[in-house]
Amino acid sequence: ESWMTRLNDSLSGKWSCPVFVANEGWGGITTAGYLDMMKTNASWQNRMRFLKPDIWLIHLGVNDERGHVLPDDVGKNLDQLVSLLVEQYGAKPEHIFIAKPCYDYFDGAEIILKSYCNEIDQLIEQRRLSSGPDFFAAYSKDKEKWYGADPVHPNLEGMDRMADLWADAIFKALPRGPNP
Repeated sequence: ESWMTRLNDSLSGKWSCPVFVANEGWGGITTAGYLDMMKTNASWQNRMRFLKPDIWLIHLGVNDERGHVLPDDVGKNLDQLVSLLVEQYGAKPEHIFIAKPCYDYFDGAEIILKSYCNEIDQLIEQRRLSSGPDFFAAYSKDKEKWYGADPVHPNLEGMDRMADLWADAIFKALPRGPNP
């Protein structure tokens, strides 16, 4: 069980309708890698066309930080990713939620991730997207409570928190659901 089951149950309960949360994440992927996958992976493209998601949750950035990707490049990649969602899959900008990356306790990560957070804030404002959770701030304290030994991946309690933070962000933007 991961954060998705808890988020699914929260959304279903709040909106009184069935909800299906799918994780299309790829471990270790960067914003550029995900953008490339979206452009070239026919299986992913077919799933999105078949499922027709109402809400899109984007949580990328930590792997970019580990790869020392420039903040401007992360911003451009996310902007292109949003363009694809809108143009190819009919995503409504206000139904695209971009989260700030999880806090990384690795030496030097904080400065880089803060700059990514600034890029995300600008993109959300410029494209009129919805703000996802600020995982950077949420996990920047109490490492042992939320992460345990891993410097960037939440533990079980941290996963519950992740689901709750996603739910809060979604309910704030869409209190009656994506199709009221």
